[in-house]
Amino acid sequence: MELIVIGFIVGLIFISCLIKKKINEKNIEKFKKSSLYNEFVSLNSYYETKFILGENRKEIQINLRWQEFQSNIYQKKLREIIRSNYSPFTQLIQIHLINLPLYNSYENNWLLIKNKINDKVIGKFIELNKLKPIVFPFLEIVLFYRTRSGDVISKKLIHKYDELLRDYQIVTKQIELETFNHHEKQKNKEYIRIERSKMSDSLRFEILKRDNYRCQVCGLSAKEGVVLHVDHIKALARGGKTEIDNLHTLCERCNLGKGVKSL
Repeated sequence: MELIVIGFIVGLIFISCLIKKKINEKNIEKFKKSSLYNEFVSLNSYYETKFILGENRKEIQINLRWQEFQSNIYQKKLREIIRSNYSPFTQLIQIHLINLPLYNSYENNWLLIKNKINDKVIGKFIELNKLKPIVFPFLEIVLFYRTRSGDVISKKLIHKYDELLRDYQIVTKQIELETFNHHEKQKNKEYIRIERSKMSDSLRFEILKRDNYRCQVCGLSAKEGVVLHVDHIKALARGGKTEIDNLHTLCERCNLGKGVKSL
């Protein structure tokens, strides 16, 4: 008797789930015929042509000595990998700089649509179909140590975007310095010193005011918690001057991502 009751209850639950699934499917089909859905599709179609899509995760394998493996000392070898694969890593940083302001705009418009939806199932549906561009790329680093007997011991670490940017910046500076011979470096150093001395407080204030106290790459302002810099559009290391037309406002993140390159 108990088994019959249990079976009956299970059957009711199963039928209830089927009915709920059918109702959800009908609601989604109904939503797909609405103007709000067309607005969502148009939003995705517009930004899909502008975003660089792909996975935020990039896996790197690093072989270490035992002491390095135990202490997670891998930065030096990681920077060697970045240096030997400089173009792909440069592209990864540039993708972030391109996608971030676009994503902020897309997210604002997407939320406007989502806030008009009261049905949880439809809300989940548009979340599943939300565009997922590369915004904050990160490294999944696999550290491994090979014993004398041939056994491999490994572990995974996450290297966040800020850490990746820091290492990329260090490598970039090394490469830039090595492109000049000793004489050119000394001459360039003196030129930069003179041009930097022209950056007065009044000039810095004038540029910030002209740019409406906003980063000219991502659009964020100091009110949103970012640190603003006045930076050279054409880098001093490339012959840029400290003049109004060659200065713009960047937040700390965008300025670090730019490095000594010219925008």
